[in-house]
Amino acid sequence: MDPVSSGTAAFHPLPPYETSALRLESQCPFSVPELTAKIDPLQTFLLQVNFLRCPEGTMSEDLRKNLIALAEKDRLTRKRLIAEGALFEGYHPEMQALHESNADRLAEIIPTYGWPTSEIVGPDGAEAAWLIVQHAISRPAFQKACLTHLQEAADAGSAPPWQPAMLLDRIRMFEGLPQIYGTQFDWDDAGEMSPVPIQDPVSVDDRRAKIGLPSLKESLTKYRARLRPENRPTDLARHAAERQEWLVKAGWRSSPSDR
Repeated sequence: MDPVSSGTAAFHPLPPYETSALRLESQCPFSVPELTAKIDPLQTFLLQVNFLRCPEGTMSEDLRKNLIALAEKDRLTRKRLIAEGALFEGYHPEMQALHESNADRLAEIIPTYGWPTSEIVGPDGAEAAWLIVQHAISRPAFQKACLTHLQEAADAGSAPPWQPAMLLDRIRMFEGLPQIYGTQFDWDDAGEMSPVPIQDPVSVDDRRAKIGLPSLKESLTKYRARLRPENRPTDLARHAAERQEWLVKAGWRSSPSDR
């Protein structure tokens, strides 16, 4: 298993070539749009209560198909917008709306089933659920609540450990904290795609190996090899400023100067 992200855009929130979580290691998914949607307070409450779950070992084929369809629509929409040349300037409204509607659906599922593990929805359905929350970038409270459930699933052996690791890195990156596993990337001052700051970078490959990821060097090499020249921002300073603006609008930070 080799999660490696492939491709990026100046302010599109997700790598344009992302086709499977098993081939992805996501870079910085920020944007410039007016992202003001926040998770509904009722959804936040429901994520904190004791959930009714499927009996142990019970598979829900309908739920599996639903999750896979949501994730596939995400991938196909992104692919189409790339082909139209419409994905790279800001968070495209269609993409934003899809990510948020997918997050809404997952928030409806969790109170009944708990986190959709492979026992409930199969490995592909569980991967689709992870992809949905990983892309719910305008919903900080939702991502954080889901991280708790996803980590619990991983601790119980019901989810691969790289899934909560990548979500944790994404959350920490948005909050301005150093990532743990080196799974999030952005353009550096020299215009190269590089990992955002990492806590204790000397031992990052040891941490990555424990969750089934290849070395950071290997992943970064593959990542960079799949980037297109047109993906690079033409104005790196503007790119950085708009990133900070988006972080505030999405609710990740209280001001552009935070961290």
